[in-house]
Amino acid sequence: MATNTVNQVLTGFDATLMIDNEVIGRSSEFTVTVNQTLEAIYEQGTRRPVEIKEKKFEVTGTLKRMYIDQTLLQKVLGGTTYQDSIPYFDIQGYFKNPSDGSVKTITIQSAKIGKWDITSALEANTEEKTEFMALNVVIA
Repeated sequence: MATNTVNQVLTGFDATLMIDNEVIGRSSEFTVTVNQTLEAIYEQGTRRPVEIKEKKFEVTGTLKRMYIDQTLLQKVLGGTTYQDSIPYFDIQGYFKNPSDGSVKTITIQSAKIGKWDITSALEANTEEKTEFMALNVVIA
């Protein structure tokens, strides 16, 4: 009998940030949004579309509580600092199915950081939130 993947409950854990397959950091919480713009094509005098065309494809998301090892980042970038250039990096996120223990992987390919917020308040935890845009996403 086939497994119903639509009703599976997945719990997220750990996201790894990599440049050239070398781990440069981790994030404990992330979101990914894939937006595929579609356009309905109608023939004159019809109410239903005769075709749906794919337009712009965009992958965006956020990382929270991100930890980057500056030593590894400088090693991968050849000694430059993060402020000098914004490198492409990959994000690998892992989701676990608690019922059978299987793990699914989502890979965000060729991402760049667009916005970086750090929030700190008196007697509260410091929270870091980063927004990114990527070229592709693969779910396996």
